[in-house]
Amino acid sequence: MGQDLNANLYIGEFASGDIRKLTCNGTLLPESQYVVPFSSGLNIGSTSEGVLYTNPNGTSYPDNAIAAFDICSGTNLGYVLLGGYTDRDWGMFVAPDGTIYSTQADDPWPNSEPKWIWRYKPTSADLIAHTVYAPFVDIDAAVVPLGIDNTSFQIMGITVDNVGNMYVVAWDFETTGSRRTWILKFNSLGTLVDSAFEDEDANTIGYDGSFGIVYDATLNRLYLSGLDDCIAIVDTDLNYVGTGIGHVPSSTPKGIAMARECCPPSVTTTLDTLICASIGDKLFLSQLTTTCDGPICGGTWTPSGSNVGITFNACDNSIIINNPDIACGTFTLSSVGGANTTCGTFTYILNINVGRITGPSISGSQLLCPIDVPAQLTSSGGTDLNH
Repeated sequence: MGQDLNANLYIGEFASGDIRKLTCNGTLLPESQYVVPFSSGLNIGSTSEGVLYTNPNGTSYPDNAIAAFDICSGTNLGYVLLGGYTDRDWGMFVAPDGTIYSTQADDPWPNSEPKWIWRYKPTSADLIAHTVYAPFVDIDAAVVPLGIDNTSFQIMGITVDNVGNMYVVAWDFETTGSRRTWILKFNSLGTLVDSAFEDEDANTIGYDGSFGIVYDATLNRLYLSGLDDCIAIVDTDLNYVGTGIGHVPSSTPKGIAMARECCPPSVTTTLDTLICASIGDKLFLSQLTTTCDGPICGGTWTPSGSNVGITFNACDNSIIINNPDIACGTFTLSSVGGANTTCGTFTYILNINVGRITGPSISGSQLLCPIDVPAQLTSSGGTDLNH
C-alpha cells in the first residue's frame, strides 16, 4: 500500500497483479479511471514529485527492477535496476524526498545469495535509461559479529527514520534451529549500530515472525507486521514497547505502510504563502497547506480565474510555475460534506505568491509579486544582502 500527496491510497491486488486507487473517502476508483496493470509488487511508495514506485512482481519487468508510474494517469515512466542481483527484491521504502531504500529477495533458505541494502534517488532520465545502482550496505559482512550464517538468513522489510537511520527486519534459522527474528539498525553511513532479536516460541506476543516495518516520526516508534503481534510497537533503541494490534490467528501480515490525513483547523481557513520558485517547478497544493499534519481528505480544488503565471493540473492537484516574475494565484478547496466524508463541510483558501531568487546575492530591490510587494530589502554600509 502507498499514499500520495492527495491522501489517495494505492493497493496491489494479489490475484490480478494490478494496482488500484482508493480515495481517502473510501471510494475504489473503477479501472476505467485508474489502474496500473500487472505491476503490483510487494511494496508501493509515492514521492513528493508525484511518482508511484513499486517493486513489480510479474513478467513485464526484470526481477531486480523498481518501476515508476504517474499517479495521475498510471502511465509507466520507466524503471531502474538493483545491481549485483538478478532475483526479486523484497523490502522497499520511499522517503518523502524521493530517496528509495531496497533490500534483496525473500528467498527460501538455505541459500548463499548476498544480502544487501540499496539506497538511490532516480531521476526521470534514470528511469528511461534503466540505470543500475550498486549496493549501499553489505548486510552479510555487517552481521558477522552477531554469529549469523548467511545461508540461513532472510532479509524482509526496511524503513528509515527522520535522521537517516535504516531499520531492517531479518529471519535467522541457523542459530537456534528455529526462527529468530532480528531488527538491524544501520546509521546513515551504512554502519550496523544496534540489533535486537526475538526467538520463535509458543506465545503470540512480540515481533517474532515480522515481515514489514515502518517508522512513525510523530511518536518516534517502529511498527512491525508479523505472525505474533499483528502489529508490534518497538522504539528506536529496538526495545519492544507493546502491542498495536494483537495476534490474529491464521493470518500472515506482510507489508505495512503509514498513511496520514487531516482536516482543516476550522470551517473556513485562509492561508497566505510565499514560495521561491523557478520556471518549470512543479508543486502540489497539499505541500503548501501547512496548517495540517498530512494531506487534507476530501473536497475539490478550484483555481481563481485571475491566476497568472501558474498552470493548474486538476488531475493530481499540482501547479507548474510558468513565469515566476508575475506568478500569483488563489486556489480554493471546498467540501460540501455529506455521507462518507471525513472532514464534513469546509472551505480552504490558499493564496500563493511566488518570489524568484535569481542568484546568491540580491542587490537593490526585487519584485516578488505584482499584487503583494513587501518592503524593500535594505542594508547599511552599502554591502550586499546574501540569501
